[in-house]
Amino acid sequence: MTMRSLTIITAAMLLAACGAEDEAPIEAEYVDGHTGAITEDAKADTAYDYAGLWIPDNSWRGVTRVLSTEGPATRVWIDIRHSYRGDLRVVLTAPNGEEVLLHNRGGGRWNDLYINWAMPASLQMAGDWKLSVWDLSRRDQGLLRGWGLESAVVIDDPVEEEEPVEEEEPVEEEEPVEEEEPVGGVVEESPEAAIPDGNYYGITRHLESAAPVTRVFAEIEHEWVGDLRVAVKSPNGFWYILHDRDGGGADDLSIDWAVPQHMQAAGVWTLQVIDRSYGDAGVLRSWGLDSAAVDPDDGDLVDVARAPIPDNSVRGLARTMEAATPVVGIRVDITHSYRGDLRVKAVTPDGRGILLARGFGGGDDLHVDVTLPYWARMSGEWTLLVQDIARGDYGVLESWELVVE
Repeated sequence: MTMRSLTIITAAMLLAACGAEDEAPIEAEYVDGHTGAITEDAKADTAYDYAGLWIPDNSWRGVTRVLSTEGPATRVWIDIRHSYRGDLRVVLTAPNGEEVLLHNRGGGRWNDLYINWAMPASLQMAGDWKLSVWDLSRRDQGLLRGWGLESAVVIDDPVEEEEPVEEEEPVEEEEPVEEEEPVGGVVEESPEAAIPDGNYYGITRHLESAAPVTRVFAEIEHEWVGDLRVAVKSPNGFWYILHDRDGGGADDLSIDWAVPQHMQAAGVWTLQVIDRSYGDAGVLRSWGLDSAAVDPDDGDLVDVARAPIPDNSVRGLARTMEAATPVVGIRVDITHSYRGDLRVKAVTPDGRGILLARGFGGGDDLHVDVTLPYWARMSGEWTLLVQDIARGDYGVLESWELVVE
């Protein structure tokens, strides 16, 4: 069984009432959150259900909401605020009546529940989807803030039928002309889009680049940048958090981010901006993609692992890479439902350990970008060890990178 990637990207919200279950639903097969069924001929379309509905405490009545998709649904997001998520049971019902158990009272005493689940191919279908949420224990209470469905919408450009052409005498064929490779450049927009205040769904924008993107930039006007969370998604399915509520009460935010090699790709890029606190307003002034040519052989080593991290295990997950030149930095990208469970350590070629992260906050996902001390800068075989030391939450090591001189 593969692991579920619980990345907080955003979910849309709402619920109402539902009766007791008729049959035991099928356990969800947890799949890598980056495996979608969207091809080059399709783009993502998202249906949101905004809410703020209380979940009845200690009741099988629960709440139920329905969302419809025109294209086959490929992913579901759910955002629940609760003081004890071990009380919760969450079931998603497909248009054909098949039920999937997404959460069954796991997570114990931890607060809140965020689900971001990529559906297996057998469930990807259009129609009416039903979400049911129950709180099955007394005292602790919660709120369904919202949920959403992402679907693949195939874009078929109409093709005009060609009129029959009279046969002509054969003409000598011209030698084929080699196609020129895409030329790097800048693609940008200035949407002047207002960012919803205190709204977990924020705004989402898309830009398409014909060449692999090496840089992402954005200009945001805001009265309190500590409210903001900014993330970008590459065409190959990676999400990266560019800004996560840092900066306190400073005004405005400028982002200029060099894209790591494993994320550099041509295609449709997604920017998401969320204002997670009430009281201060902001606007996305502009953002863009730069695909200016860079030296592809920059020497950095990337392991796109996409490997599940064993839950509640000191054994953890170990990965190794060999560096021919001294390593000066390490980057790690982990998707997880509760990053406070994580302990991340690097082991140098001479056997010394470097603690990169431990119990880092109570949110989701973990992105590490560390410059190594001079004594640790050496070539040879490096090991990354990722441990999840508490029960109930799950994660995936998406990738890690050795930055060399």
